[in-house]
Amino acid sequence: GTDLSQLDTQVSLFLETAVQMVLMLLMFAAAVTVRLPWMLPAFVWSTICFWFPCKAGFRTRLAAKRLGNAAMGPLFSNLAEMEQGRALIRAMDLHQFFFARHCSFHDET
Repeated sequence: GTDLSQLDTQVSLFLETAVQMVLMLLMFAAAVTVRLPWMLPAFVWSTICFWFPCKAGFRTRLAAKRLGNAAMGPLFSNLAEMEQGRALIRAMDLHQFFFARHCSFHDET
């Protein structure tokens, strides 16, 4: 639908901007290094120092995603089971069971 088409256009724009920024920084560093060669160690040191917080941020984001998915997994599984078996649930009058299970999963998250 429209969300995926919007995602496709936004990803390309974001990627283009990110690549442009990185290349501009590299060209700036090269121009400064050609003019002032003693700046090369400073650029290398600053790149190394900048990488550690970025790496920590990436790991934190992945850990938060993993924890969120693990917490919401039972809730989404229950919803999928209710959707797939709605005719059987209605025929066997199991509304209360699935509703109670859904509430218990919701309270755990």
